[in-house]
Amino acid sequence: DLTEVVIGDSVTSMGGWAFAWCSGLTNVVIGNGITTIEENMFASCDSIVSLTIGSGVKHIFEGAISELSALTSITVDENNQYFKSIDGNLYSKDEKTLIQYAVGKSDTTFEIPVTVTAIGDYAFSNCSSLTNIVIGNRVISIGDGAFSGCSNLASVVISDNVTSIGFSAFVHCNSLTTITISDSVTNISTGAFGICPNLTDVYYTGSAGDWAKIYIDADNSCLTNATIHYNYVPEE
Repeated sequence: DLTEVVIGDSVTSMGGWAFAWCSGLTNVVIGNGITTIEENMFASCDSIVSLTIGSGVKHIFEGAISELSALTSITVDENNQYFKSIDGNLYSKDEKTLIQYAVGKSDTTFEIPVTVTAIGDYAFSNCSSLTNIVIGNRVISIGDGAFSGCSNLASVVISDNVTSIGFSAFVHCNSLTTITISDSVTNISTGAFGICPNLTDVYYTGSAGDWAKIYIDADNSCLTNATIHYNYVPEE
């Protein structure tokens, strides 16, 4: 029946699984004394809509908040030296890494901010609202599982400068039909486009020869079996 938790500033640590399966929990405030958000601290907390992170947090374990399916707002204390919040999403302090998109948002489209050079592991995992993603020109890497399970994602534009697409980055994107890939991409990891049954068209800015040079790891048949449109010129 717990609906709200406020962790006072005198608390310096919380163990993993601390609030796991608190299914009614909607709002969490983590005080300034906490330095680490542990793995599985909020496992199966499917009702959390608001998370406030204090000034002392230095490390967030992989997956610690990526499964909060109802999350619409992440707020970070302005004095935190490691993280910051922009439009309710979580970024590194220098704004170069998008760490966690609040996947409970109702927005259908999202354009990665121009400051971002890396999309973190599982940053958009299981976001059901998004249908279109534009990955800007400054992004270099797309993390493991970054868009895994985005069930309504229909199209993705991967702009210039992305060189690497991580493990299972788009796995189980069942609605994905088209993707635009820049000729800057050199590595597509295992299962990056695994189980994307409706992927039919890949628009590639390079030549057939350039495509052949990309290292495409196993479990990407949905990508390689699609129709590849070479020398594609994106619209301005």
